[in-house]
Amino acid sequence: LDFDVAKSVVAVDSSTYNLKPAIRTVFQFVGGSLSGFVRPNDFRTWVYAIQGSDTIASTFTGQDGGFLVKGIAEGSYSINFSPSDSLHRDTILTGISAVNKEEIVLDTMFLQQ
Repeated sequence: LDFDVAKSVVAVDSSTYNLKPAIRTVFQFVGGSLSGFVRPNDFRTWVYAIQGSDTIASTFTGQDGGFLVKGIAEGSYSINFSPSDSLHRDTILTGISAVNKEEIVLDTMFLQQ
């Protein structure tokens, strides 16, 4: 099971938020996977797989800067890297293809200040 934080927090107004847990099932043999590394890796970075305006899946980097987004349908995605520190900028890769039953390894993402 994958708890999707990005879809679970819903803004009611500018100062009120509701929690609507969004949980999806992830089967290793269904869908594709995207993986890679983010540098620098001395802080966590959120990684979002987006199709159109919908966040399909999200994860965050581990201690080594690695990430794995799995169980996503075959197709084209934008990958958004959102660092948890305030010194580095969000970065978006577009046109990233997921392929059923394959893990696509992305080039290392170097975040800019």
